[in-house]
Parts: sequence; C-alpha cells; structure tokens
Amino acid sequence: MKNGAQCAVFLPSVSHMEFNIASYLEKFKKLGLNQAEAREEAAKAASEELGVPIDPSSISFKDGTLVIAGSPALKSSLLMKKEAILNRLSTLCAQKHISKIR
Repeated sequence: MKNGAQCAVFLPSVSHMEFNIASYLEKFKKLGLNQAEAREEAAKAASEELGVPIDPSSISFKDGTLVIAGSPALKSSLLMKKEAILNRLSTLCAQKHISKIR
C-alpha cells in the first residue's frame, strides 16, 4: 500500500456459528452407555437364571432379540429358561423391548 493508505478487513461474526463439539458428542456417549448398561443387565439376569457367569461382551441386541454368543450347552440352557429370562429382562431392560433370545 502506497502513501499510508489503510486497508480494513471485515470478518463476519462467528458467534452465531459457534459449534460446541462436547455437547454434540454427549448424545453419542449416552447411546453407548445405555447399550453397555443394557448388556450388563442382560448378562446379570441370564447369569442368575442359569447359574453360570455370562460375559456382557458376549451379548448383543438386534431387532428385539437378545443374542448371546456361547457354547451349544449354554444355548440349550438359555432355551430351557427362556421365559424366565425374558420375564426378568422385561423389568430390567424395558427400553430394549426384548421378545426373543438367540
């Protein structure tokens, strides 16, 4: 710039565009926590009914079905006590609406 001319740069205010990543990610943290809590509760209920420990990491949920990975003997025991486990889960994991065990 010659002869002492001044140049002004105007930047738009970003206050209306602020984005709080922590509050955005909080909803995903809650989703994961609910899933982990549901697996814990399902493992506890099944373990108490069957009398054998079940690892929560072997449990998943899919379309209203509780899926437990395990041996054929465990799966046979699950099927024999299916109604008792489902009744117990209906009170513990009401938000999951579990209707089947596989």
